[in-house]
Amino acid sequence: MGGVIPPENRQAELDYSSMTVPQLKEVLSSRGIDYSKDSKKQDLLKMLEE
Repeated sequence: MGGVIPPENRQAELDYSSMTVPQLKEVLSSRGIDYSKDSKKQDLLKMLEE
C-alpha cells in the first residue's frame, strides 16, 4: 500500500477543532448529517464525534 491512507480513514485524522464553522458544516453535509443553520461550533464538533 505504500503508506497511502484509504479515504475512509482520512476523516479520523482531521483536526475538526481547527476548522471553521462553514468547513464543519461542509463535512457534516458530505456525511449526510443534518444540523441547524444556527448551530454553534461546539454543537457541530459534537455531531462529528458521534
